[in-house]
Amino acid sequence: MSNYDIWAACALSADGFAISTGLIEDGPQFSRLALHRAPGMPEWNYLHFESTLMWLTRLDGWRHGALLAALGIDGDVSFVGQQFASEQIPEAGAGDDEEGRGSMSQIRQLGDLLIACGYGSQVYVRDTRDAWTRIADSDDEALGDNAFEAVARNANGEWAACGNTAAAFREPTAAEQAELDRIAETGTMPQYLAAKERFETRLAGEIGCLYVRNKRRWTGVDLPGNTYLEDVIVLEDGRFLAAGGGGLIVAGRDPYGFEDFSQPSFAENYHSICLVGGRPHLLGDTVIHVLGKDLQLEEEIGLPDELQSPLLIDVADSVLWYFDHKGVAKRRQNAWVITDLPDDVWEEVRHDQ
Repeated sequence: MSNYDIWAACALSADGFAISTGLIEDGPQFSRLALHRAPGMPEWNYLHFESTLMWLTRLDGWRHGALLAALGIDGDVSFVGQQFASEQIPEAGAGDDEEGRGSMSQIRQLGDLLIACGYGSQVYVRDTRDAWTRIADSDDEALGDNAFEAVARNANGEWAACGNTAAAFREPTAAEQAELDRIAETGTMPQYLAAKERFETRLAGEIGCLYVRNKRRWTGVDLPGNTYLEDVIVLEDGRFLAAGGGGLIVAGRDPYGFEDFSQPSFAENYHSICLVGGRPHLLGDTVIHVLGKDLQLEEEIGLPDELQSPLLIDVADSVLWYFDHKGVAKRRQNAWVITDLPDDVWEEVRHDQ
């Protein structure tokens, strides 16, 4: 098996999909985008990016015939189809010059708009004039510094963003900072790091976060427990549904009125949510939980035995697709059909290709 993993994916149709492979690590960033049975293309088509692609989203009825949008870690957005175009979300992404606000996480289509989120509490919207506007960042005192993994907006113009908060530390006192400065000048690196760790006591670790935006104001939702959230979507009734680690499931619209739909038997860490026929499907570590419209468990779908490192689930033309870090499968007649991926998918990604 290749050392490369699938890190981003989306369904294009009942028979087609797109996946991005590469390595998530420090250093040069390269990704290989593979499109399978994309309209107007060969059965397998490959594109190379000097970026780590974090998210792929299918574009329905998009201008200029673009089939999908690919979001890079540094806020680069590529439109892939019969024509290719790319642009940069202003000030988004990690950045090489330390001016970036944080890595990007997700991009989604919302009619004629695109919405995107990332670390540093970043949330952006791209309007019909192709202009990106930032509507959230860590400078907002109501938000602080969060790693947003997912974002959604309902028909009423309300937003939800979820993920986890950054760990909080106590700042060194003036005397402690003077001691750190002295060690930095005369001591060793191990001495400095030991003193720094001693002085900067952790006040709080990373905990899950969920924020709702209404009338241009973000408000935090009180969550049960302290686990993280991985995804949030909009239900047919306009409520937001979010899920994450430890089987956490919450739903609501008003930030003060979210309900906990977790169940003691749900020990899965949820990675992804999608709606299939109006029913929420939640991808866990070993199983997909299918909820009814009352958000109670109706069905369990086990993952393919050969693919046990879940990435996300998606739906196209009413067909459920499962994307694993090591493969792809779709649901047909209550069984998984695994796609045979060619060796080219796993070929080493290099900057000179």
